[in-house]
Amino acid sequence: MDEMSEELNERWPNVKSSIDSIDHMSFWNHEWTKHGTCSGMSQKDYFQTALDLFLPTPSIVLENHGSVVPKTELQEQFKEEDDTSSAGADTTLMVCKYGYLSEVQACYKKMEDGRTGKRMSCPNGATKEDTCGEE
Repeated sequence: MDEMSEELNERWPNVKSSIDSIDHMSFWNHEWTKHGTCSGMSQKDYFQTALDLFLPTPSIVLENHGSVVPKTELQEQFKEEDDTSSAGADTTLMVCKYGYLSEVQACYKKMEDGRTGKRMSCPNGATKEDTCGEE
């Protein structure tokens, strides 16, 4: 993971501790322990896959930083470009903390060989993470 630390700091930063803190790596250790170990991937492959799947921040977020954006508009921005189905909005979950958007989670199929497949509707168990209201 050391060889990826620069990219992790840039693209998936630990915002709870500074780079020079002894606890700085604890965030990624948690992500690996809780999510990565059951993925069937090596630690390096897990983190590289996570970085490869990151969704770009849509313009609606950048242009309305600190403002209220309707959830449906935000979901529409996170739909895949090739997703023409009406179910596209349920492929992402909006997680809010303290009344603000904290993270966007995207749901992907897991292929039989363990690789990551295409985006899919989020399963019922995951939808409890969708904590933002309609605004």
